[in-house]
Amino acid sequence: MGIPYTGSPVRGSAVAMDKIATKRALAGLGLHLPADAVWQPGEPFPEHLAPDCVVKIPEGGSTIGTWVCHNSAELEAALVRAEAMADRVLLEQFVAGEEITVAVLDGQPLPVVAIRPESGFFDYEAKYTKGRTDYLVPAPIPEAVARTAQAHARIAYQALGLAGVARADFIIDEDGVPWFLEINTSPGMTATSLSPMAAGAVGMSFEDLVEHLARTARLHVRV
Repeated sequence: MGIPYTGSPVRGSAVAMDKIATKRALAGLGLHLPADAVWQPGEPFPEHLAPDCVVKIPEGGSTIGTWVCHNSAELEAALVRAEAMADRVLLEQFVAGEEITVAVLDGQPLPVVAIRPESGFFDYEAKYTKGRTDYLVPAPIPEAVARTAQAHARIAYQALGLAGVARADFIIDEDGVPWFLEINTSPGMTATSLSPMAAGAVGMSFEDLVEHLARTARLHVRV
């Protein structure tokens, strides 16, 4: 339509929206990616992941279509629910630890935000119910871990050809390893969302961030 827009090009956004495509695109680039398998209804379950794993529909958002399973009963219930929502299901190695997120603005990573839901799982309710989750920025984690997460977020951003603001999510395990989960090309952009929170930590107000994004809208056209 010839209209400039904010954020990432269509191709990068499409890949990032698909968790399976994202992981395949980032394989071999030095990021720590949880082991995974793709399951389709009717297929046998990959034994090397059962039953302690995370079940995800590939194109879900806001933790909708994501279930953490620790036993066979939970796994079976999750697969029944997942196959009603998608024709492919991502089964991922469960990584215990602290969730963090790294916003990347115009290719530059912002300070790390630590996410601490009171329930222990950052699900839909924890994300959108006021007071159910604490957010700490800069995250109280070792500087080396923060730098690694920021570097990996930037690698994902560049490898997928993203633009504007995007936000990568990680889990830090007990050894301080940040495991990449996904990158969101349309992160929340309210005054209390995580990307504006990270921008605020470097002195960029919410209003300035929104104006910057609007002013850098562009046409992403491939000739």
